[in-house]
Amino acid sequence: MTRLTPVFLVLLRLAIGWHFFFEGVEKLNNPAWSSAGYLREATGPLADGFHALAGDPLVDYFAEAPEKQLPPVLDREWDDTFERFSTHYQLPAHPEQWEVAREKLDAYKTQLASWLAGIGPGKKVSKSAYGVTVEIEQSPRQRFVEYTKKAKEVSDLEKKSLTTFGPSVNAKLAAAKADMYRVRGDLLAEFAGRKLDLKKSLREVLTPEQKKTLDPPEFTLDDEGPAMAAALREAPVVHHPTMKDFQATPLQPSWSDGRWLTSWNRQTWADNAVRYGLLAIGGCLLIGLFTRTSCVAGALLLLSFYLAMPPFPWLPDNPKVEGHYFYVNKNLIEMLALLTLATTRSGRWVGVDGLISLLNPWRYRGKPAPAPSAGIRPELAPTNTNGSHEPDLNPSPKEPAHGH
Repeated sequence: MTRLTPVFLVLLRLAIGWHFFFEGVEKLNNPAWSSAGYLREATGPLADGFHALAGDPLVDYFAEAPEKQLPPVLDREWDDTFERFSTHYQLPAHPEQWEVAREKLDAYKTQLASWLAGIGPGKKVSKSAYGVTVEIEQSPRQRFVEYTKKAKEVSDLEKKSLTTFGPSVNAKLAAAKADMYRVRGDLLAEFAGRKLDLKKSLREVLTPEQKKTLDPPEFTLDDEGPAMAAALREAPVVHHPTMKDFQATPLQPSWSDGRWLTSWNRQTWADNAVRYGLLAIGGCLLIGLFTRTSCVAGALLLLSFYLAMPPFPWLPDNPKVEGHYFYVNKNLIEMLALLTLATTRSGRWVGVDGLISLLNPWRYRGKPAPAPSAGIRPELAPTNTNGSHEPDLNPSPKEPAHGH
């Protein structure tokens, strides 16, 4: 190790810490961010586990439920939407408004349950077979069954065809995924649209004064012009479907009331684990606190990213990656760099770990030096053949006396 080695090891630690910390800050400041897309695109050996972690709201939405009743997850989601709306606009302080809003919620729930049960006209979709295209009417559940079939087709292509035929089936896999996401996106958009209609209907119970004083900032964009401002004031609480609309609870944790312990689903836990994990690991690496532990934790986090979409030659490429990789990608390289840093004392060279070590009172309680033998002065102690006072590990054989 040269004198410059510690310098560059500390710089490497700071660079990785900077990367982790600001990745966490960006995800924390973006409430719409979700790891769901990344997890659902997982293709590695642990793909099934990552897919299960991401979950699928459609599976919960179409769970079996009594007639004219919503599945439990969907019922809780709409109740949560009503509760947040009621709390924000202080409806409990106005019992008459609250009662009217509650009646609207119950009416929309009944309509949604009927729609899920296939009561009423379905959606017309185009079907092609043998060169002939026709339009047929499908209920929501029929479209969900179609989605599950397409999802199974994608899974079979990933597990069987890719490992057998390699990249030659990538085009077929891409087409199957496009069909699957089209059906899935249409269904999710309909659920989101019905929730937006509910929010717009709930806003009808508000007085102009409530809208003026309690509307969130997105409803007060007067600088966009009178026409735009008027349209926004009549718009629903959320203007367009986002991933947040497809989740049962807000993405941001509700630390104040402790509901996050029971209300977060697996996807929300995964999202916040990534957000706060990146933030904590990056911060510790930057200041040099618990450096070795942070390096190992960061390496495990990167290992999970690597296993979700490993650059194996028989798997499809990560659609968001730049360049092409063969077994080794940036996640693996950064993981090995962190494991290398975990074997060094970079946190003690420059960091809080060094300050803690310096102030540790146990640091100065070493073993006392052994006392010299009684009655023998060190300088008079017998010496070895090499002239030192240390034991001679390779003594020379004694020469025989003359005459023997």
